[in-house]
Amino acid sequence: MAKIDDQNQKDALPCVVYSHPYADWDLPSARHKYLMTAVSETTPVFYLNCAPHLSRLFNVPKPVDEVARPNLVVIRNSYGLRRSRWARLRWTRKIASVIDARRLEAIFKKHGAREILLWVAMPSDELIDDLKFQHLVYDCIDPSFNTATQDLYDRNEYSIAQRARLVFCTAQSLLERLQPHNARTFLIPNACCYEEYAPELNEEIPHPAQLDEIKTPIIGFSGHIDGRVDLELLETTVRRLSQYTFVFAGGVRDDRKKEFAPIAQLPNVISLNTVSVEENRQWVKAFDVGLIPFKPGEANDCLNTVKMWMYFAAGKPVVSTDLRESRLHEPFVHVAKNNDEFEAAIVRAVEDDSPSQIEARLEFARRNTWQHRADRVLELLHRHL
Repeated sequence: MAKIDDQNQKDALPCVVYSHPYADWDLPSARHKYLMTAVSETTPVFYLNCAPHLSRLFNVPKPVDEVARPNLVVIRNSYGLRRSRWARLRWTRKIASVIDARRLEAIFKKHGAREILLWVAMPSDELIDDLKFQHLVYDCIDPSFNTATQDLYDRNEYSIAQRARLVFCTAQSLLERLQPHNARTFLIPNACCYEEYAPELNEEIPHPAQLDEIKTPIIGFSGHIDGRVDLELLETTVRRLSQYTFVFAGGVRDDRKKEFAPIAQLPNVISLNTVSVEENRQWVKAFDVGLIPFKPGEANDCLNTVKMWMYFAAGKPVVSTDLRESRLHEPFVHVAKNNDEFEAAIVRAVEDDSPSQIEARLEFARRNTWQHRADRVLELLHRHL
């Protein structure tokens, strides 16, 4: 990132400092990376790549800045001391927090930042304490999935929302939850990375070798099998629709491996471990239908999943369980309220798809890219800062 001159600093928005405790910059691209890359087209961005939690007192890594692209600096090992054993000792916790903040501020200053907009993507004081900033933005991207700590989560989230200059939400349910706590709360859904998945831009991507001998339609799920996924629904569907091949690309969380094992062993299933971005593009290109098989309910109604937009960008028909965000995107998503409807929706998506429907999904994707989202974010920042 080039240093910001006086005139640019005067005319521009504050530098964005983005912080999420678990969104590693090197993970497969999702909202954190897509949106900050798009914002950095016009506004300097510092991406705080949080240090891992450590149990040691010594050799705690210091933050290191790395220019990922023009206008975007990734600061690795951010919050190193407050994520080490020093923060567990009551008498050193505050000192560790202050040292972390001053180290980060020295990097901001090195790159010419004078005014900071701190953008946090989880309701955690760890991301805020002792940092000097002029503006706070809270990006509400998910609900809490842990009912045991829901009350604490609510208190933290409402507090940060009330302190923030602006609040962004990925889903309508989240918007309705936080608007009573901050009138400047706006919907910024996830979006399509069109250049990664659009058919006309990916003609040269090879077909996955595992599908060379398979002639049946491919029904795919791209993502991690975790607690949100309805495995009972999937097993019933895969067994009944034996005329199709089901692909699960993204691996299985440890606590769900035992439950998923009967599905993985079925003859019409291909189960993959974690795949790279390039491998995922190959598999999604091969899908005839993309699945969103999450359990219906209040928490999952708050999910505006990146995979839905990824399927749109690839022009694929989408079949989903009865989730609010899926209903809001009909007719591009076939929404099913029970097992029978889920199976029927898959069959219908395979048999009734047409070039005009594919083009309609692609046109919708072209109107909903991450750059569109970044433009909306910048518009709101200009208006309210």
